[in-house]
Amino acid sequence: MLSKNIQDVVNHILETDEKSRDNDAYLVAHIWWNQTPTIKTKGDFLEMMAMGRIASYESISRCRRKLQELHPELRGTKYESRHNHQEQVKQELREMDADARGVNYEVNTQLKLK
Repeated sequence: MLSKNIQDVVNHILETDEKSRDNDAYLVAHIWWNQTPTIKTKGDFLEMMAMGRIASYESISRCRRKLQELHPELRGTKYESRHNHQEQVKQELREMDADARGVNYEVNTQLKLK
């Protein structure tokens, strides 16, 4: 159940379990639970992970992000607030960069005068 159908699995879970839309750890746990029904020990789980027999956290998370980008109906309740906050952070970084450039300009100007 790796690359080809991991997208189908993630899509199905996002459609049927709203909690998974805002929580990658929950989504990953859901998938890993279903991928490893016969696992009895942590060692068995880790061996399966090392051998690539279960989907990686990163692959599941990346797949969720792409599906939510393409299908707004699969987005969770936190999606909009996270993206709004992202714009605020970008603006703050632009302002910090502008301030830093001003400081650098002043320092460079003062150094040239000396």
